[in-house]
Amino acid sequence: MLVRSARIMRDHYLLYLLLALLIVGWEALIGLGLFAEPGHVGEIVACLYLSTNLPFLVLFGTPLTRAAGFTAPGSMAAGFKVVLIAVLLTAVTLYATYRTTALMIFGMYPPLAELLIVAGLLVLALPLIVTLFGSWIPAGIAGKGAGLHRALIRGVLSLHTVYWRLVLALAAAFVVWLLIIIAHLAAFELLPTLVTPDGALDPIGLACGYLMALVGLALLTYVNVVVCMCYARSEAIALDTPPEGTGA
Repeated sequence: MLVRSARIMRDHYLLYLLLALLIVGWEALIGLGLFAEPGHVGEIVACLYLSTNLPFLVLFGTPLTRAAGFTAPGSMAAGFKVVLIAVLLTAVTLYATYRTTALMIFGMYPPLAELLIVAGLLVLALPLIVTLFGSWIPAGIAGKGAGLHRALIRGVLSLHTVYWRLVLALAAAFVVWLLIIIAHLAAFELLPTLVTPDGALDPIGLACGYLMALVGLALLTYVNVVVCMCYARSEAIALDTPPEGTGA
């Protein structure tokens, strides 16, 4: 699954580089004060694009650059399900980080142990949501076992295979993000930022943000590959071969 994820990124490297640029560029424009509301539109667009299109690529070999999510059968349903799962993930994330974030806003930084506990809970909780609901997306595209209840059953049965892969992948991404931040702290004694306090772009901070965005896109790719491949195996679907009459 790692090899397949790496191959997807290699074959579509220009798209990944552009998506990472969209994420960092949008956040930089926000930092420059060109937009009143942050919104994180760059991240949202990149995640929705990949999460909607990757199942088509993994299951049927449809190229990402052909915008399969907007033209292929089942794309509307897949996009809708991606949004619902994303809302669940966001809700859990906000709930888990509410207390620490609220303290930070008022300048009261929580102890490191509390931050690590929250991060640990997220690493365990977010993969669980994807494991339980994730196969709902490729099932709708393939038209086999497409009901939500079937997805939940598959999720429970695949806890020993899918869940721990996702936990390890998210933990690895957190470690890489942390290493990038620590390296910047060691070199400049400051957290990496896209924009300096005087309102100018920070080239080193932009580079760190770009690397972190690429790590996030790699994580998103791996998660989609794991979910889709395990779903295909559970339903005995031959990968990269579109079945006749595939629909929503």
